[in-house]
Amino acid sequence: MATYLFLTLPAYGHVNPTLAIAQELVTRGQQVIYYLPEEFREAVEATGATFRSYQSQLMKHIARMSPLLGDESRLVLPQVLDRIRADAPDVIVHEPRVRLDENGRPDATGACDFPPCDVCHE
Repeated sequence: MATYLFLTLPAYGHVNPTLAIAQELVTRGQQVIYYLPEEFREAVEATGATFRSYQSQLMKHIARMSPLLGDESRLVLPQVLDRIRADAPDVIVHEPRVRLDENGRPDATGACDFPPCDVCHE
């Protein structure tokens, strides 16, 4: 059994398309874990996947989302990295997040990969 970890942007247009995939993986006996804010719990658990929550600011400011992605990464990553490492997933399904430089500032050169990523590894 493989472990699949989903880490998508916390917006229904990003989460909903992944739910059928997660449900099929669960049906096939795979372990599926989602990291999302609490408002997505019911939809995720309906697939049979494991739900793990974190605090997010994006849903409050969805109209200004692009400038907030760096702030969101600084908020979310410290909440989930240790738990993701403990989950030891075989596959991580994610969307790009803003890469942060060594000073914690958004770096426009690329999106963060979970893992490897400068932010994700000490």
